[in-house]
Amino acid sequence: MLDYDAAMATGQAAYQDALDVLKAEGLPGTFTQTGGMCAALEVALEAGCSLLLTEADGPLAWDRAEHSGWGVGLYGPGRRHEEPLAFDCTTDGSVDILPSLVRSVLASSRAISADAVSVGASASGEHGDGDTRSA
Repeated sequence: MLDYDAAMATGQAAYQDALDVLKAEGLPGTFTQTGGMCAALEVALEAGCSLLLTEADGPLAWDRAEHSGWGVGLYGPGRRHEEPLAFDCTTDGSVDILPSLVRSVLASSRAISADAVSVGASASGEHGDGDTRSA
């Protein structure tokens, strides 16, 4: 079994392509665990909000071969263990879908609070599977 630092480095390497896509969109992120070694990609946003990218139906798979889709949730300051402010998901596991999925979540969050998130992402583009939820 890997120690914590080795496990985190392995996870970071496994999802570096996804992190590179996010960074190219102006959203630098990191590989993280949200508790109990549940993996996710995290992007810190202005105003203390964050995006957590996981599998469509749970924590991010540690083994990339088991990755089957994306879920993107927007969380308020200090609230990443609560229900997301906005969420969208897709069964498309490619990194190419990430920019439009993130834009979908950010766009739906603007309907909740126009000033909750301020990033340079456009609200245009294709969305995920239409499972956009907001709290």
